[in-house]
Amino acid sequence: MTDKETFIVLHGARKNVGDFLIKERSIQLISSIRPDRSLIEFPHWQSLDNELGTINKSKALIIMGSPGIQQNAYPEVFKLTSNLDDIKVPIVLLGVGAYMLPFNERSITTFKFSSKTIQFFRKCTFFSVRDLFTKRLLN
Repeated sequence: MTDKETFIVLHGARKNVGDFLIKERSIQLISSIRPDRSLIEFPHWQSLDNELGTINKSKALIIMGSPGIQQNAYPEVFKLTSNLDDIKVPIVLLGVGAYMLPFNERSITTFKFSSKTIQFFRKCTFFSVRDLFTKRLLN
């Protein structure tokens, strides 16, 4: 059972050592800023349909790191739920990056996000990115 003193944190730590480092450092950062909050972790590739009760009793859903800014970020990278409107708490992207090839200026100007990904981005209340390329892509 959770209450409004909890953050749900989603991570991408599966096999890449960098992903585990991002997860660890993000948790340290969140815990140092909000030591009054407990954290409940889930991998971002897992469906959260069965966790909606826990999520909606929390203070926020924080997605930590990951090169998840992709054409089909939702629901392919960030599985979340089958219906985004079922998530009633703020969604925060913390230190996310883009994944695309080629990684150049032309890619930024011609890149298109899927309609579901745009819907997901519109639901996010705060974005923190890890590099200028990702910021420019989102702009």
